[in-house]
Amino acid sequence: MNKVITTQIPFSRPDTTVASGKGVILSENSPLTGKVISIIIHFPGGCNSLVEIICYINQLQILPLQGFIALDDDTVTFPVKRAVDGKDKLRVKIENKDTTNSHTPSIIWNLEGEP
Repeated sequence: MNKVITTQIPFSRPDTTVASGKGVILSENSPLTGKVISIIIHFPGGCNSLVEIICYINQLQILPLQGFIALDDDTVTFPVKRAVDGKDKLRVKIENKDTTNSHTPSIIWNLEGEP
């Protein structure tokens, strides 16, 4: 029996800077078989609720369950508790509806399970 470990998947890299009026989808393979226990999202000041974020496991939208999350100058930890395995794609869709400024949100997935 393998030991249960926790790990983080940071979607807070240079490629999370989204140009004005653009969008991006970032994807990582799940490094564990277990569950996503939480997702932390940071919206820098100036986002003005114009940066929309949706999180998926494969094609299933898990955060939020419908629609999108868009805040300003806020960091929120969302409990998730969704099963994953090593074949799953963890995806983040970021849409920047601000027609003037680029924005760089940070998204961190926290996972618990076995490698």
